Amino acid sequence: MESPEVTHPRMRIRGTVLRDVGEEYELLGLIDLLEGDAELLPGVSVRRTGGHTLGHQSVLISGGGRTVGYFADIFPTRVHLKTAWVPAVDTHPLESLKVKKEILKSCVDNATWLAFDHDVEYKVALVEWNGRDYAARPLPDGSGEVVG
Repeated sequence: MESPEVTHPRMRIRGTVLRDVGEEYELLGLIDLLEGDAELLPGVSVRRTGGHTLGHQSVLISGGGRTVGYFADIFPTRVHLKTAWVPAVDTHPLESLKVKKEILKSCVDNATWLAFDHDVEYKVALVEWNGRDYAARPLPDGSGEVVG
């Protein structure tokens, strides 16, 4: 959990977090801090990725023979599949570079779909390796949009 980064953000990321929301959740006791990786429910787990912030975590959801990974600001768009491209607000960009390589290899090896929260065209895509670069393949309907 990146709680300290949300409730007391550093100057570098202050404009990118909803500080009041984080503080409110903390005051209401709605935040359960986790150390490292954890399974929250069967088929739903979190993985500490770091990079974007020190305690950045990602969500993996598995079921029906498929897995979707939501890596949030590690891969905000499919353009960020380029391992050297990290968001300017990453507080630990060298860690982001390292973890991106690990995640992308795992996504290809395990046919894990990625969810993107900032991509204007693809919301979900399968990661593929073409021998030189990683690329995003949209959902089978071709849109990349999650449909009903």
